[in-house]
Amino acid sequence: MLTREQFLPHEMRIVAALRMQGTSDEQVVVRVKSENLFQYPTERMVANRATVCLRRLDAMVPTDAVCAARGIDPKTAVEAASSLTRLTASGTPTQADQAIFYSMICRYDIVRELVLVEVGERLQNFDYAFTAVDLNAFMTRFTTEYPDAARWTEATVKRIKGSLRQTLRHAGLIGEGQGPESELLSPLFLDSDVERALVQLGEQSLIAALTGRAVMERGSRQKRRRPCYHPGDRSHHQYRYSFPQERRGGACPLRARLSGNLAPCAAFARAPVQRGLFGQQGHRQ
Repeated sequence: MLTREQFLPHEMRIVAALRMQGTSDEQVVVRVKSENLFQYPTERMVANRATVCLRRLDAMVPTDAVCAARGIDPKTAVEAASSLTRLTASGTPTQADQAIFYSMICRYDIVRELVLVEVGERLQNFDYAFTAVDLNAFMTRFTTEYPDAARWTEATVKRIKGSLRQTLRHAGLIGEGQGPESELLSPLFLDSDVERALVQLGEQSLIAALTGRAVMERGSRQKRRRPCYHPGDRSHHQYRYSFPQERRGGACPLRARLSGNLAPCAAFARAPVQRGLFGQQGHRQ
């Protein structure tokens, strides 16, 4: 359950480094506890936190059924998960935070649901506000739809909401502090190594939800497809003010074409005007 574990960046780095050294899970717990690697004042939570970190790393490796559903090779998925473990252990702080965030998405259904539904849909709709009211509404819906969550007490729900907000903050999806920036979502700029591993794991929908890249790509495609006509062509006056240069009477800045075999706009503007059958100004040839 996502309550007291929180993000655990320091602990995740230590456990991931031990695993990359080939240390068994049992020995990881033993070494962390005996050598006080987490630097906790008491040993009460050491074994529990080490086990939590190990389970998060294990959760990044998809099962055979999940690999089949995503259409990915299980061996490639194992290698990608190992790459994320390596980034957690010895990568830059940004790489480590993003890899840890992905391990939490894999480990906790509530984090994946929050990212794919709440964060992803808001970025898709250019709605960057994510207030405490929105988080409360999400928790109400989640506890209604998931039977196990229906048994959570009010105190448990409160702790989980705090952990979720802290997780989004560590991942870079919301701002620090308690000010207005803490209630504004920002698209995540994924590290190239992290993104490569996510692609190998078949997490394209997750990448789109985190980065909003599907929105940006869609918008750029629409901009490229938008026709660009010369302002003298009155038959297409609805596109006349698409660009600032046209409002000033200048030439069109893009080499757009009306069809596949016509000249660019600059040559199009210099072409002679042909009269139509009814004496109206027609298309330039």
